[in-house]
Amino acid sequence: MLYSAVWLITLQFGTKLKLLAKNKMASLCFAYFLWIVIGAIYSPEKGEAIKDMVLKVPFAVWPILIGSVALFGTKNREQLVKAFIVALAVGTLFNFILAFVNYASTGDSQYFYFSKLIVSKLIPPHYFGMYLNMTYGILLLGLLQKNYLFKKQYWQIVLLAICVIGVIFAAVRMQYIVFIAITLFVFFRGYHHKSIGKKMLAMLGLVAAMLGLSMAFPGSRARLNDTVNEFNSRNEMVNSKQTNHRKFIWTEGLEVIKQNWLFGTGTAAADPVLNARLYTIEATFWNGESTYKLRDKKYNYHNAYLQHWAAHGLIGFILLVAIFVAGWRNTPDLVPKIFLLVCALSFITESMLERQAGVLFFSFFYTLFFILKPKKEVTI
Repeated sequence: MLYSAVWLITLQFGTKLKLLAKNKMASLCFAYFLWIVIGAIYSPEKGEAIKDMVLKVPFAVWPILIGSVALFGTKNREQLVKAFIVALAVGTLFNFILAFVNYASTGDSQYFYFSKLIVSKLIPPHYFGMYLNMTYGILLLGLLQKNYLFKKQYWQIVLLAICVIGVIFAAVRMQYIVFIAITLFVFFRGYHHKSIGKKMLAMLGLVAAMLGLSMAFPGSRARLNDTVNEFNSRNEMVNSKQTNHRKFIWTEGLEVIKQNWLFGTGTAAADPVLNARLYTIEATFWNGESTYKLRDKKYNYHNAYLQHWAAHGLIGFILLVAIFVAGWRNTPDLVPKIFLLVCALSFITESMLERQAGVLFFSFFYTLFFILKPKKEVTI
């Protein structure tokens, strides 16, 4: 809000408009937001559609505020990334301190894992894990290339360790996969060691250490065991274990898409249609205290791509994918690609753009990496 006020006070709207008009990546975000607005026109859920439009406003506002000025340079972008990394590290340590306090008073070790570890209810574990993995990838790349964000190598190592520990204890299973994918990407694309053997050994050692530690702690090990049980129960219940919700959510979600493949259900209207279909599912699940059925809760698609296709049709799906593809092709820099890879994988198991924690994170860093033009590169 403060930056918006400065943007308005500085005037020169003609110059700002010229800069914005030349920014092709900004136009892609505008097209995405415009399609959400259009979807709200034919949505049967008018009230929820307005809420979703407000939620997605950052996709239009950040490109306007940052893509229409020539105030920032590469160094400013680096400073913002550093500020985020430090804030995330502080937040992670704060979560662990509270976990120790809660454990000391209750004796419940579950305070160190998953939703009990992440204090803020506005940032669920899946989102926090996504933040950690992006930061981990950036720090690992800097460490391997000896391009330290924080001057001293040991600070880079300390912050990297905090991220790895955070990923392990947050115990978000998809983020374990993201961690492995980012490790492979950074080593293959960013580590130019002459010896392939040493590169492979270092890469596999880091992945093995993370997985080994995950199995060593009871909370994270239980989450991995759940994955095995869910896989074994994918066709029917085995040893009284049910498969993951997503089997049913994705199956019914695809049926919604088949029926609304071109224009979708309309902005914010996809979830009610999905939940109406889930109402007939008789599978039972355990929440730690009692059993429940899918009809007892309200679900989104737990997949950003299915979510967008169901709500916004084929055009909405294409726009979301285009945002990733255009960003990837628009830069040779590995840091923005780490951000895109983390988000693209994280979006597979969560509808990350249905919460403010996902919208603000994605829209801000997308603008920072792909829409902000360093002032030395700007011509009017």
